[in-house]
Amino acid sequence: MGTVKIEPVLSFQFWTTYTQHLKVFNTSLMQIEPVEDRLNFQLRRGRFGFKGQMSDQFRFTFIGAYDLTGRDLFSATSGGFNTGSLPGFGLWDAFGEWKLSRKKEWLNLTFGWFRPQFSRESITAVWATSSFEKAMSQNYIRIHLTGLGSGRATGLNVGGLLVNNNDKVIAQYNVGVFSPQWLKYSGNSAGINNSLLTSARMVFFIGDPEMKKYGNSYQTNYFNKRKGLSLGISYANQGPTDLFYRNSAVQPDILFNWGSFNLDAEWNFMQRSLLKNVNKYNDGAGHIRFSNNINFLGLFLEPTFMYVRYQGGLKREDQILANSLAMSAGTDENIDLGVNLYFNQNKFKVTFHHTWNRGNMGEGLPGFSQNLYFRQNGLGAILRGNYWGLGLNGVF
Repeated sequence: MGTVKIEPVLSFQFWTTYTQHLKVFNTSLMQIEPVEDRLNFQLRRGRFGFKGQMSDQFRFTFIGAYDLTGRDLFSATSGGFNTGSLPGFGLWDAFGEWKLSRKKEWLNLTFGWFRPQFSRESITAVWATSSFEKAMSQNYIRIHLTGLGSGRATGLNVGGLLVNNNDKVIAQYNVGVFSPQWLKYSGNSAGINNSLLTSARMVFFIGDPEMKKYGNSYQTNYFNKRKGLSLGISYANQGPTDLFYRNSAVQPDILFNWGSFNLDAEWNFMQRSLLKNVNKYNDGAGHIRFSNNINFLGLFLEPTFMYVRYQGGLKREDQILANSLAMSAGTDENIDLGVNLYFNQNKFKVTFHHTWNRGNMGEGLPGFSQNLYFRQNGLGAILRGNYWGLGLNGVF
């Protein structure tokens, strides 16, 4: 057992946004009404905590979050609210990592409160993505698997890196089991019927690997240092609970870095059923994002583009089934176009973007709110609108 080492973690994401064309549903008049365009300042994300290690084989992480401080509910950005004279602070990550193989990276155990290794976007930190906001397709898959927008659950995960005969890393694997408890009793139980969530992910590396030491944090931009392709496949499954008979998801993903060019994309196929082999509901969500690094006065200037889509049921009968299964419906799309200026790669950057949002309720009735374009926590039914965003990201 070596000396215990602890280092603080402090990161923030401060936004200035200008919202245009947001509308809210008036429940008294049963109609959509426009609200005034507005400038809003918010601490979109904040993290505070520590990481450490007790030996070369054991590491631990404990991080809290104080997101959405100062957010105006009538702004077009995604998320809930965390305002008032004393904004709330909550647990974000709390887990340990035990390297079971002393010299190799092929066997590692992670345990605690953390994200199941499913969906590249969900398990990649916002500080490592090039869009202004993360692809909100991750919200749909996180809710689908854990019932929480944070995508966290308590569980165990075994993972590692696989190498070839030349000791070159060629793949990463993860297999986990979790116990989401969001369904009943104020989020403290899955209900009378109980099943564990299992998840698995395999990523194959062609060319340069993403990592040489196993970990559960990821990058999308390697700042001209990687020439490689990552091909990933994820699977998750949960059996009967009080809400559904079966809950499952499959997701292919890709990351391509070639010098200054970066591309990542994924699509989540999601399904729930009320009964065995009947009353099945399917929907999907994903994104494609690409960027290019340009040398600018000794810094990295990164133009970037992202398209995000959620696709759910458009027919009324499908939307009723989706509602009974606590799933989304309709369509939700957004396009993000902007530029990032990195002063210390992912440690400190300034971002300027524009985001366009749109959705389709299909045969939904007035007041439809079954996806993120049509729903705002704290307001109810809306049409989200578009926004300009100027951001400052810092990681210390």
